[in-house]
Amino acid sequence: MIVYLPANATNDSLKVSLLTCAPGNEAYSFYGHTAIRVQNLRTGTDCVYNYGMFDSKKPHFVWNFIMGRTDYELGVAPFEPFVASYVMNGRYVDEQVLDLTVNEAEQLDSALRENARPENRGYRYNFMSDNCTTRAIERIEQCVKGTVHYTTEHAPNSTFRDIIHGLTAEHPWSSFGNDLLLGAETDTLLDRKGEMFAPAHAEDYMAAAVVLRSDGSERPLVKETFRYPVMRPMTDKSTAITPNMTVLLLMVLTCVCTWHEWRRKRIGKAGNTLDIVLTVLQGGAGCIIALLFCCSEHPAVGSNWLVMWLNPLPLLWLPLQIWRTRHGKRDLYSPVLMGVMLLFCIIGCMGVQHFPTAVWALASVLLMRACARTFINIGQRNQ
Repeated sequence: MIVYLPANATNDSLKVSLLTCAPGNEAYSFYGHTAIRVQNLRTGTDCVYNYGMFDSKKPHFVWNFIMGRTDYELGVAPFEPFVASYVMNGRYVDEQVLDLTVNEAEQLDSALRENARPENRGYRYNFMSDNCTTRAIERIEQCVKGTVHYTTEHAPNSTFRDIIHGLTAEHPWSSFGNDLLLGAETDTLLDRKGEMFAPAHAEDYMAAAVVLRSDGSERPLVKETFRYPVMRPMTDKSTAITPNMTVLLLMVLTCVCTWHEWRRKRIGKAGNTLDIVLTVLQGGAGCIIALLFCCSEHPAVGSNWLVMWLNPLPLLWLPLQIWRTRHGKRDLYSPVLMGVMLLFCIIGCMGVQHFPTAVWALASVLLMRACARTFINIGQRNQ
């Protein structure tokens, strides 16, 4: 619901707050949310400016989302329904009331009104640098007469990936998916400003921020903070099966199958079936990663070293590989895969990109199968 303030509303009693909403259990809500509340105490108007609005009914929305071409909007909604939608779903809302002068509050209110006009409200969303949180913080900084200084101690070794891991710690499959899709850019060290792409981090920095005036004096940016507690507990959607458990099971199955084949000195039907399944999984995931790597505007996906072995080429080669296996032809794929996986391991050990345990385990499974097929086939030819 979009609400527009009446044209005759006065600005002599404005109260402005930064709202930080707790993470939820849906994928789009894992990272929390940020908005700005503007109250006119004289007229009773109480609105929330929300930079996180988007229209999923727009043509080609899903494709544009995959390609990183999603346009978000600044929406304006009544405060009470906005907060109720969170606290009734088990997500608290923190409100930080800003210590703004009358002129600063008026300037921020005017800027938000202008930004909310239909011709101005849209922007190209970027998860890491231009999102609902960064936009809200920038609007506040722009209205302050002076410089906003963040005094909270900064962790010098923090990266985008570290923060994302922290926010998705209770959702291991989402964390694993992010690690598959996000490349080396997410492993760069962040300054304070960079960390504030995440709502919870922005809230922490705002809590200790001060406004430095030109005369050398300062004042706290936030004068009071309170929380709207949850009205009902959040639905638990956690899963007992994690990526590490799944990959561990796959490794055990692969080790048993490979050990059995190594003893018999031949690739059996079970091994061929396992290799086909692994190739389909490798190529299927590779289609997504390669598409994002080559075409998407999403940040960091274009620097993903996993594209070395997670790409569509295995799927393209698979029909020919099956035909060559059935007709007793020489296996050309396994030596190539072995070389690629060995090169990947060398590059990975150089620290060019962080890879989680599950990714290393998957790479080990493919390397194990490639080595087994290569050396068993060599042994058969030498007999």
